[in-house]
Amino acid sequence: WGSWAGSSPHPSDRAPSPRPPPLGGGRLCFTRYPVLALLLTQNIGSLFIIMLVGFVLVKVGMLDHSAGKPLSNLLLYVFFPCAIITSFEVEYSTDILVKLGLSFVAAAIIQGLQLLLVKLSSKPLGLDPIERCSAIYSNCGNLIIPLIISTLGEEWVIYSLGFICVNTALMFTHAKSVISGVPTRDLRSIILNPSIVSITIGLVLFFSGWQLPSPVDAAATGMAAMLGPTAMLVAGISIACAPLRATFTDKRVWLVTFLRLVALSLISCLVLKAAAALCPITDASMVLLITMLAAVAPCASFVVNFAVVYDKNDAYASAINVVSTLCCIITMPLMLALYLL
Repeated sequence: WGSWAGSSPHPSDRAPSPRPPPLGGGRLCFTRYPVLALLLTQNIGSLFIIMLVGFVLVKVGMLDHSAGKPLSNLLLYVFFPCAIITSFEVEYSTDILVKLGLSFVAAAIIQGLQLLLVKLSSKPLGLDPIERCSAIYSNCGNLIIPLIISTLGEEWVIYSLGFICVNTALMFTHAKSVISGVPTRDLRSIILNPSIVSITIGLVLFFSGWQLPSPVDAAATGMAAMLGPTAMLVAGISIACAPLRATFTDKRVWLVTFLRLVALSLISCLVLKAAAALCPITDASMVLLITMLAAVAPCASFVVNFAVVYDKNDAYASAINVVSTLCCIITMPLMLALYLL
């Protein structure tokens, strides 16, 4: 999410971040693959290191399992909303609006497709609430945004918001209801949940051209930067309380990982690849590449956070998160190669 130091200039005044040269006609080529694959692997490795820190802190007695709950509440209700709001702080243009609309439409189609496929397979496979949500929802923010910044530049981050917003809205409604066991039927609670409020504020800032006061913007940017590390610390704390051997030998963990990283990811990649070939919008292949990376990411760490908050077997949710994050070192570069071919 970038560094912050006391003040936050308006997005239009910021110096553009370095990125690879533009691709002719907005088309991606396979020659970009080695760089993207390397940076993807590095970002996954960074997440594992932070997760390991949480694991070690529990094992040496500096933290206990109860530390995960307040951290999860901070993540769900403070850090993530700040990340959403600050990501909308870009200068408005019709071109950006069209491409942002494309990212939202693609995200809604892909997320709806994944929801449908998991629903159809839930009964035959006997998936429980944690397994269903782990298969449906991806770690699209923590992993993808650093990759976009380091390879394409900060100006492309806004196109990840389509998937992030759709994913987040569903997580705070559908996933929350499934994991907690309490149906979300109250319209007021849906509208006022942190993700919907933060998306609304972000859209107002984007369309109006307004900007947050400098101290507020700096504070929000700083808290947004805590999103990824906090999510991984919570996962590390939870997995420290589960037997490691059981984690890697549990066939159910591998089943959910296969569903998320292979079955659903392959279908999503092929659909988006076909859409990129047919879509006439400028830079459509780049925008849909960002959507594809978000769609094939490992299981969402937010599933762990909801499991912690609602006391619903967070150790099992963390086990799925750890295994899927480890396996995505192989699967995500393969999906990337398939998309670029």
